[in-house]
Amino acid sequence: MNHANERLVGFEVLARWQHPTRGMVPPGEFIPVAEQVGLIGPMTGYLLRQACSIAATRPDDTFVACDVSPLQLRDQSLLGMVRAALQESGLPPHRLELEITESALVGDLALARDGRGSKPGYTWSLAKPG
Repeated sequence: MNHANERLVGFEVLARWQHPTRGMVPPGEFIPVAEQVGLIGPMTGYLLRQACSIAATRPDDTFVACDVSPLQLRDQSLLGMVRAALQESGLPPHRLELEITESALVGDLALARDGRGSKPGYTWSLAKPG
């Protein structure tokens, strides 16, 4: 939100799980399970596609931010997943911001930023946990 003109400048995609009997399950509970069982990639891919698709319908001067699991920073399919979501949606790369948590900095952030020698155009940011 731009407080000067009270205009929306961006939004963040948040993964939430409404379980039929347990109610709202916090991401701190289901994200680690998704990582352990190998579902974090498909889940992130789905959320990226949805986020980019919706953001593409918003004004050109807005952006969307999506969290990326620290585990995915070493996953070589992440870059392709991001590229595919951008291409399918038509969202320009500069309108996508990928957020990582502070815990990801323990790993190799340079690897995640590398983009295999290309300039991907999207932005990385540091997200506060919780």
